[in-house]
Amino acid sequence: MALAVLQRLQAKDYLTLANAAAGLIAIISALLAFTLAPFFFILAAVFFDFMDGKIARKTRKADDFGKQLDSLADVVSFAVAPAVLVIVFSFHDAIAVLAGIIYVCAGLLRLASYNLQKEQGVYFGLPIPLAALFVALVFYASYYSFVPSYFSWLALLTASVLMLSRFPLKKL
Repeated sequence: MALAVLQRLQAKDYLTLANAAAGLIAIISALLAFTLAPFFFILAAVFFDFMDGKIARKTRKADDFGKQLDSLADVVSFAVAPAVLVIVFSFHDAIAVLAGIIYVCAGLLRLASYNLQKEQGVYFGLPIPLAALFVALVFYASYYSFVPSYFSWLALLTASVLMLSRFPLKKL
């Protein structure tokens, strides 16, 4: 069974797995209190996510398996990793934990809705990779004192609302 799944994987799927691996390393880096590493691994995950979609479209190899695998990887990299980053460096503040939970749930709802979407060439609401980048950028701005620290959990909540909104955004 496992061998059959491995034999089925295509180049795009390996990029999706690299996305998930980068997300996991971002989480581990945050838990180990490495301040800049999580951002770079989230950025790497965004790159891998972009490339897997680009290759799937270019090679016309997009399939349901790849779509589901991509969403699962996105949960790790773009939902859990940014939430863990903010929670860990907020010293597990109750508001940050609650904002992280809301953000992860919003990300799951966003991805499930996207997987069921019939319209092509458009996103509805903020795509989760962009939400993750937004949260990570605000986190680093607050960590390095460019903005107050509570902006990090406010970024989680803002991104949650934007992911669940219905504004159309044309795909690249």
